Parts: sequence; structure tokens; C-alpha cells
Amino acid sequence: MENYLFLKFIHLLGVVVFLGNIIVTGWWKFMADRTGNHRIIAFAQRQVTLTDFVFTAGGVVLVAIGGIGNAMLHHMDYLHINPSPRESPRFSHGEESGKLVLT
Repeated sequence: MENYLFLKFIHLLGVVVFLGNIIVTGWWKFMADRTGNHRIIAFAQRQVTLTDFVFTAGGVVLVAIGGIGNAMLHHMDYLHINPSPRESPRFSHGEESGKLVLT
């Protein structure tokens, strides 16, 4: 349970960082454009580029670590995504081990 909660925390932290950066990026650009000052706009654009690289990429990595980690923790086949609802995998309780298994 501790591993699950830790990975869930990492996943949600990644979502917050990712979405927070997207919102703040728009704000930086909007406020810089309002000044009409080309130096301020250029500075804001450099900062937007830097934060996009650091926080957006960082958020994506954290989301992936949390998601894949939890999939592995629960023995799910995360590499084969099936979008068809008719052929979606079903979960059942394993007879031998008592664990939740993907069938």
C-alpha cells in the first residue's frame, strides 16, 4: 500500500506541475504582451521556453513514472493498450493466489 500511495503521489505531482506550467506560461506571455515593451516580451519568451523545457518535461516524466509504476505494481500489461471496449481486458480474482489478475 505504501508503494501505491507513493507512486500515486508522484503521478499527481506530475499532473500539477505539468498543468500548472501550462497555465503560468500563458499568463507570462499575456502579461508581457500587454506592456508592449520588446525587451520584456523577449525576456518573458526566454523564461517561457526554459520553464516549458524544465517543468513540462519534468511533469511528463513524473506522470509516466507514477502511471507505469502503478501499472507494474498491479501486474498490468501497460504496453498493450486496447482502445476497443468490446475487447477490453477483464479483471477477476485469481483462484490459486487470491490476487486480482488480468484475464
